[in-house]
Amino acid sequence: MKIFADHCVGNFFIEPLRRAGFDILRASDVSMERAADEEIFNFAVKEKRTLISFDRDFINIARFDIKSSAGLIVFEIDRLIRETIQKRIFDFIKNGRGEEFNGRLFVVDLAGRVHIWPKK
Repeated sequence: MKIFADHCVGNFFIEPLRRAGFDILRASDVSMERAADEEIFNFAVKEKRTLISFDRDFINIARFDIKSSAGLIVFEIDRLIRETIQKRIFDFIKNGRGEEFNGRLFVVDLAGRVHIWPKK
């Protein structure tokens, strides 16, 4: 599974996945640390990478063509400690299969519940 991490997802959250062998690019790795959401999304689509972000703007299914993507995962993080966020990201990615993310939006809410669009 290939992943593209939005610029708001720091190395603290990404490094455990890299150490576990996941192929991850961060926006800063490709000089996109100030890129607009559309640019971030389009890069992930072009590179066939599942996009992960903390930015709830990506939840707008009218704005982003989720079905054309390799998947989009948005983690809600407000008021959560870094270690909790890191564990949720690692567990979610580690336990998923790349093909199940294709064309789908996953939102992991503050309680850790996963909301999926579209449902299969």
